[in-house]
Amino acid sequence: MSSQPVLPRLSRDTGVHAQIERLGLQTYKASETRPTRPIFKYEPVIQFYKLEIPALFGILQRDGLDREDPMLFDEDLDKLLQEYGPRIWPIHGEGSREHLRVAQPNTLYEADLVYPRDSAM
Repeated sequence: MSSQPVLPRLSRDTGVHAQIERLGLQTYKASETRPTRPIFKYEPVIQFYKLEIPALFGILQRDGLDREDPMLFDEDLDKLLQEYGPRIWPIHGEGSREHLRVAQPNTLYEADLVYPRDSAM
């Protein structure tokens, strides 16, 4: 069974899949018949999604931090973006962008993200 790219949706929900789409990350499904967790094929995205983000969530749970704090993990995320940003959202011509969606109007990913240009978003 081959994996097929998930096409951009017009959904405006705030769930994990919507956030992944807003970041322009290309996801794949194991099958068309049942929803699955996102599947990534680019190693830096896999590491970021499966190792780094869950580590922050573990700290959130362990330390009982305020989820509503807009500055929560601000410094931690800056460090992660410095490490992963250039590999995941490279400047055009300076790295592969095959793991990213094609930006399209009226989707959650309307314009290409580039690190560090869009790091303040």
